Amino acid sequence: MHLADQLLSAKIYLPAAAAAVAGLSYCAARVRRDERRDMEEGGFLGGAAGSIPLMGVMGAFVFAAQMVNFPVLPGTSGHLGGAVLLAILFGPFHASILMASILIVQCLIFQDGGLLALGANILNMGIVPAFVGAALYQMLAFRRPFGRAFPGQQGAAFMAAWLGVLSGALLVPFQVVYAGVTSLPLGGFLAVMIGVHAVIGLAEGLITVAVLKFIKQLYPLRAIGEHRMGASGAVTLLLVVALLIGGGLSIFASGDPDGLEKAVAMSGHAGPEQAGEADPQQTKEPALSSPLPDYTVPGVGGVVSTALAGLTGTLGCFAIVLLLSYLTGRAR
Repeated sequence: MHLADQLLSAKIYLPAAAAAVAGLSYCAARVRRDERRDMEEGGFLGGAAGSIPLMGVMGAFVFAAQMVNFPVLPGTSGHLGGAVLLAILFGPFHASILMASILIVQCLIFQDGGLLALGANILNMGIVPAFVGAALYQMLAFRRPFGRAFPGQQGAAFMAAWLGVLSGALLVPFQVVYAGVTSLPLGGFLAVMIGVHAVIGLAEGLITVAVLKFIKQLYPLRAIGEHRMGASGAVTLLLVVALLIGGGLSIFASGDPDGLEKAVAMSGHAGPEQAGEADPQQTKEPALSSPLPDYTVPGVGGVVSTALAGLTGTLGCFAIVLLLSYLTGRAR
């Protein structure tokens, strides 16, 4: 759902940026005050979930996973969003900040999502899914009557991830149509966007459950005194997995349009790549040239270019998120 600058105008850029800054400022304040965790005491992983290295490696993992588009419908692809996964592990305040960090790296380094549209993307892919998903997860996993009747934390995680994807997708048609740059009909665009992302959300839910189960098998579960692997070993293994995804699996990513591009095309308007033919108002160049545009290394061709870009982005995200988490921890 990375929105390009060409789909929006100042009517959306400015209020979305203001809302994103306000939301992230509030999240940072909550993190700094070190208030009680929003999920049940100990969260998904017990006390281990507060590990700064784990935050860094999971930020890198989400970045790498977002490079791997997988087929979801004929001619349509999707990828992991990751906001709900992070919110279940760390709570929505940390998750929003981590997702904003990932989206900023994607925008500035890889030209994935517009610079002017960054505020909207942080809202759609970070803040809103994190808080919606965390709220649903808490309700289904821990609160009566759902805590006893619902099929455990894994079922709650699946539903939370699915709804998190839909909550972000729901905002996009209103933002794009109200921007007034395209001729997309709100009703048709909304229906297609929700329909396509309802399917993508199923994959998001399955991946979220699988990743949570994998992490829970690796990480020391202090809440129940179970230690399968030391914390440093778990972080190292997770980082290796992230690098394998970013530098290896990413070269097999589907080339089909993603959910947003497909929804735009199916709603009767060309996507950004055909913008010059479809609408003169959409011929704007991106606001910023990126050093590794479209996850490629200039001067390097083929799969090697994608692999190098994936490795660079994964390590870069790990370092940035680790530093941010460390500074946050020092502030606490």
